Amino acid sequence: MENLYINHLAVFVCAILNLALGALWYSPVLFYKGWLAETKLTEEQLAKQNPTKTYGLAFLFSLIIS
Repeated sequence: MENLYINHLAVFVCAILNLALGALWYSPVLFYKGWLAETKLTEEQLAKQNPTKTYGLAFLFSLIIS
């Protein structure tokens, strides 16, 4: 079996860029209003969410995917 080399810095950067692209995609500049309408969420419901938990899990899953 071949030696497998994983560039951990590249994986970390890809996970960060995944979050950055998602932040831009769902920002008011692009598709925020449409996303809210399609998911039937309100801004008050979003304000009640725990951002540390949300972004922490999103980053963890981004690392796994990357």
